[in-house]
Amino acid sequence: FGIKFSYGKFYDIFPKISHAGNLSHVEESVQMAPLGNSLQSNLVYSYKDKYRFSWGLHHASLAFDAYHKMNIKADELTIHDPSMDSQRSYNINYNISDGKINSSLLVSFFDVAPGQHNYTLDSFDFSMKINKTIKTLSIPLLIERKLLNKNNFNAYLQVGSSLNYRYKVKTQIISSNETCKELCLINGFEPMISSVMSSSSTLTVDGLLGLALEYKLSPRLSIGLNPQSSISFNNPANLKRYELSTYVFYHFNK
Repeated sequence: FGIKFSYGKFYDIFPKISHAGNLSHVEESVQMAPLGNSLQSNLVYSYKDKYRFSWGLHHASLAFDAYHKMNIKADELTIHDPSMDSQRSYNINYNISDGKINSSLLVSFFDVAPGQHNYTLDSFDFSMKINKTIKTLSIPLLIERKLLNKNNFNAYLQVGSSLNYRYKVKTQIISSNETCKELCLINGFEPMISSVMSSSSTLTVDGLLGLALEYKLSPRLSIGLNPQSSISFNNPANLKRYELSTYVFYHFNK
């Protein structure tokens, strides 16, 4: 038996997505900096020096900025108060998903002046900076198979699953571009966002796939590097995020 303590950071594999229903010109991109960090502890059982079985507790805290860019065409807008002499208001609502969070955004703006209406062929470039926060508690279960044993260096292939409870989801719009300031904010309207988890269930299950690269410092103490990806069972095609962690492993019975 042994115990493992890990600290890791999350990264996006594909920083750009376009999941906004039929609006293919709406794009969300995420900066390549770490999205957040994690802490994990595991109990590990070794079997015949080839296999290891582990279970533990994992806490992830993600807080990162996403950028929305869109080109809104006038014929996609909903028009309010269509009188020829009035200052019309327009809005567009769209949904976008990063595989973990479904977000709904409402953008509303106005004519520059009464009677100076937007025409069908007009288009507007909008961009917004959005901050996302996700906090999750997980119980991971892993099976590890030793691939390499050379001197004090070992490599293990990891497969498993985790039961996840996401207890905090928060999104907010931090800033927007000049187009939005001129047509939205000057008339007292701020773009609005609301978000929920992609899964309707409080608990979700993900598959885990990783590689543990481990160096033995002494018969009882090892250190390691562990790249690992999670795959949502609700959406197996969604392989977007990976975690890169370092760990200390103490062997009780060496």
